[in-house]
Amino acid sequence: SDSDDDKLTEAELAQFRGYKKTADGRVTSYFSREQSEQEKSLIGSIAPKRLESNVSDDSFDNNNNDTEASPSAASGGAACAATPSGGAAKGSAWNQAGTWEEKDTTDWCRKQLKARLKQTKAESDDSVVAQITKVKDMKGDASVAVVSAKKRYIFDFHCQLEFQITKTGDDDVLASGTLHLPDICSTHHEELEVTIQAWKESPSPEHQALATESRLALCSEVRESVKLWVQDFNQMY
Repeated sequence: SDSDDDKLTEAELAQFRGYKKTADGRVTSYFSREQSEQEKSLIGSIAPKRLESNVSDDSFDNNNNDTEASPSAASGGAACAATPSGGAAKGSAWNQAGTWEEKDTTDWCRKQLKARLKQTKAESDDSVVAQITKVKDMKGDASVAVVSAKKRYIFDFHCQLEFQITKTGDDDVLASGTLHLPDICSTHHEELEVTIQAWKESPSPEHQALATESRLALCSEVRESVKLWVQDFNQMY
């Protein structure tokens, strides 16, 4: 009847009053919504989790970059290629796929390159020594990148090298000058360009041929020093 239709059920009255009973018998606001067990399970599987890395800091930086560079960091063996390196490399904890990650190594590389170059000398059978006395105006940068799970060593420097040619065991300078390294680059470091500039102190006619030969030998040793530095770089990082 119409009178029966006008009667409201207890559930309907509860809705008007703004509360309802939950499945476990608790009374709560009508607008309160509880998650089902299935929803809770789904949320639990996508909840943020702490990411633990099994890669130590040493995998990308084996030493403190602030320590003094030493030419003895690596010795023997062939110089490693600048880019890319052999074998797979791991990224950081947030980059396990190794898609792209780069670390600036300019400070260490500059110190080590200067140390290697300043150590360079060429001794001839005529008891003449040509050696680098000063590395100046060095500019550039270097980094190690992980690209597609491979390490790549990237660098680009240029500098000037002052040198002297002396007799072995004698402080008298036969000649002196400057070498220019315009492009110490990771793409072609094995074919390093060494530009010979005019003599700063010209050799006497008596020593002209000997000094010129010693200077050329020094250029070859400079190239070898750069290759050793690349090996240092590869072993350090």
